Amino acid sequence: MEAILSELTQELLWSDQSILTLGSSIKFVAEVVSRNWQNDYTRKVKDYAVLGIPEYWIVDYAGLAGTRYIGKPK
Repeated sequence: MEAILSELTQELLWSDQSILTLGSSIKFVAEVVSRNWQNDYTRKVKDYAVLGIPEYWIVDYAGLAGTRYIGKPK
C-alpha cells in the first residue's frame, strides 16, 4: 500500500482532479468491450503494455468478438 501511495505523490493532478497520468500508478485496467472491439482487443493491449500497466482484463459481456480470438467455447 505504501508503494501505491508514494506513486500517487508523483501524480501532479491527483490531489486536485483525481487524474492519473503515469502508467506506473495504474496497477489494473478492466476494459468493457464496446462496439468498436477491434481497439479493445488489439491496440489497447499494446498501449497498456507500453505504459507498464501489469494487468489488463477485457470484459466482453455480449461476446462481441471473443470467438474471433479464442474460438467457440462449449
